[in-house]
Amino acid sequence: MAKIKKIDIHKLKEWLEKDEAILIDVREPSEHKGMNITGAINLPLVSIKSDKIAEFTKDKNKKIVFHCQAGMRSEKACNKIIKENPDFDIYSLDGGIEAWNDAKFEVNIGSHIMPLNRQVQCFAALFILVGYFIQDITVLGDILILIPGIGLAIAGLFGNCLMMPILAKMPWNQAGKNDGDNNSSTDSKKPSCRS
Repeated sequence: MAKIKKIDIHKLKEWLEKDEAILIDVREPSEHKGMNITGAINLPLVSIKSDKIAEFTKDKNKKIVFHCQAGMRSEKACNKIIKENPDFDIYSLDGGIEAWNDAKFEVNIGSHIMPLNRQVQCFAALFILVGYFIQDITVLGDILILIPGIGLAIAGLFGNCLMMPILAKMPWNQAGKNDGDNNSSTDSKKPSCRS
């Protein structure tokens, strides 16, 4: 099996400036709308298939670079494509858009929706807090405390967060999903964004 090739932000910037790469953002549409790299195509991880990637690379001799928030989902996208078609020249952006933004490279800022990983953290904390305050009243409190603990253990052991796909389907994370434009938004350009 082919090995995942990682690239750093400086190499990606060079490739994009020379028009040598196609950048695919594998985050959810709401995350992409919140902040994206100019020219990135939004194709969520659940939609990644080699035939879709082939559409983007038709008649082009370009490298394919996947990126996400910090690098985990882009690696999963690489693994998925490598299993389907090991002939693609694919890369994962090390550190994701967070590293790109930390380097003060240009990003597009759109509507601000909290990134999914932070939503997971907030919901886990909410479960624990509510569970703590009601545990003396009902056994449901103990269950609410256990849910994020079990979820974190699974995420740590297997690299899959069970809450993230559930939160991705929530109405506030569906903003702009059906607008027909999977390409990057250009609502406003700013050199940096801290979330």
